[in-house]
Amino acid sequence: MRIVLADHQTKVRFALRMLLVRQPGLEVVGEAATVEDLVARVDATKPDLLLLHWRLGEEVPDLVATLKRNHPGLHVIALSVRQEACQPALDAGAQAFVCKMDPPDKLLAAIERVRAGHNREDDGRRGQHGKGRGSARRQPSAEGKVADRGGLKILGLGGADPEPIPQSGT
Repeated sequence: MRIVLADHQTKVRFALRMLLVRQPGLEVVGEAATVEDLVARVDATKPDLLLLHWRLGEEVPDLVATLKRNHPGLHVIALSVRQEACQPALDAGAQAFVCKMDPPDKLLAAIERVRAGHNREDDGRRGQHGKGRGSARRQPSAEGKVADRGGLKILGLGGADPEPIPQSGT
């Protein structure tokens, strides 16, 4: 699954990349710090999934709709430290919402749910020539409260610098 990361914080993008490069079948194909960068990256890389910081810009709800209209196979997982952003993100078309303070396994589980739905949609398109696409929209878990050992601390943002990204071939 090809993924674009969109967050205005370099450390958050780095931590997400570190988490994702260790997962089989996931490939980070681009990063964006602004809405303009995001549109360019999605247009250039045609990812399967966008991990989107919900407060990347004022126009994010409209942006999600536009990106999904222009790239019909694109799935979006919204990220925020604010749990109250969950419903607006889902209403705007995100398939899932993950609180940035949740443990990383919550994000990985959301990605797997999207990937499973993505694969079913691909199968359905092949078998039905694009008809019958079901909604891949997921409801968030009721969890998402800040835990002492969870969230960004585990991703390497709780004090110590994260370790470098592994290079291929080493």
